Amino acid sequence: MDNTTQEFYQMLLDIIKQENSPEAAAARNMILQRIALSGDVTPSRIEAPQNITQIGGYINLLESYGQTEMRNQMLASVLGIANNAEIPGYISPVLYFEMKLNDRPECPQQAYLPLSYHMRSDFSPAFAVSMNELHKAGAYLPVVSQKPALPALHAAAPSSDEILFLLGRMIMISPVAAFSDPETDPIVVEGKSGVGAVYVRTGNNADKKTLEVFVRKEDSSGYETKEVTGLFAPLAEIMKKSGWIAKESDGDKDDPQKALCWVNFTGLMPETSKLGKELALLYAPQQITASKVREMLNITFNGQGFF
Repeated sequence: MDNTTQEFYQMLLDIIKQENSPEAAAARNMILQRIALSGDVTPSRIEAPQNITQIGGYINLLESYGQTEMRNQMLASVLGIANNAEIPGYISPVLYFEMKLNDRPECPQQAYLPLSYHMRSDFSPAFAVSMNELHKAGAYLPVVSQKPALPALHAAAPSSDEILFLLGRMIMISPVAAFSDPETDPIVVEGKSGVGAVYVRTGNNADKKTLEVFVRKEDSSGYETKEVTGLFAPLAEIMKKSGWIAKESDGDKDDPQKALCWVNFTGLMPETSKLGKELALLYAPQQITASKVREMLNITFNGQGFF
């Protein structure tokens, strides 16, 4: 490569590195993937062929041993072009986790609400529709959902709830947004009988209700209930439109935070859907084989979770 060409490529790389747009980031990722999978990371050990007969000798040798894939890699190497052969362990998952900006409504606890959350890419569009419906009603929904990571190989086996979280099928409404003061909290949990329904504060006068809701005791020793009248709408009606349903609770009045957990079973088939197939949608093969979940791939969904 002459100096002029080298300077041109260096200038192009500098431009790509300085640009921070999503398109530039995607281009950088594509270049890195190309280097990892297809480019010549190290120089070829095969000398440059002198003629077509020499290339034919390489082909005949490898074909005689049945090394079809290696033959294609060899041809790419001697010709100085990228090799497009798929390398096991570098298969890209179909789905991913999107980082979304969180709702942070005006309230005394606003400073403690998360700035962002992660949502499975296939669930994200429908959830955005539900969020827009909430916003039109003057309601806000602060969510807690970090990007999951598979447990290490030596770790304990994940529980059913932890599996749902790893699959991006469980989210939680921020407990910080509730239980402080029902006169200002964006979220309230009805507490008339056990852990009840979740309500969002709205700006619609048609939603005025009187509820008995959970409030954290002043000494932080637990919860008590308090009657409040305000503009509230049930959250379940909106959430179910995007596939999210309230996780079944045991009605423990000592832990009303359980009412803030939501699950999404969209696309799963009871007694049929296998954990291994679901994991493969989100994680690369090398991630799964390096995790404790590799011992659980045949676990089946039973209608409420993977057991």
